[in-house]
Amino acid sequence: MILNTLAGDRNVPFMQALRAAGVAPDRVPTIHFSASEIELRSLSARETAGNYAAWNYFQHLDTPENLAFVQRFRARYGRQRVTADPMEAA
Repeated sequence: MILNTLAGDRNVPFMQALRAAGVAPDRVPTIHFSASEIELRSLSARETAGNYAAWNYFQHLDTPENLAFVQRFRARYGRQRVTADPMEAA
């Protein structure tokens, strides 16, 4: 297993380089400690499937409070925006 502590958008080229080098999660999974849904959206399913992410907050948490927060955030900043840990904490 690869324990990845790269922060933010640095995760995108890292994951792409792993796949280009033939490192696949079925043999060597990666756990990301600082990758949010913002970075994960920049990658294809092939680049992320089989890996793990541990993060303080994910937009897709299925709670009434989170759904209301995401709705308010998108109403103010745009439907395409993805919420992440810093936004939720603020």
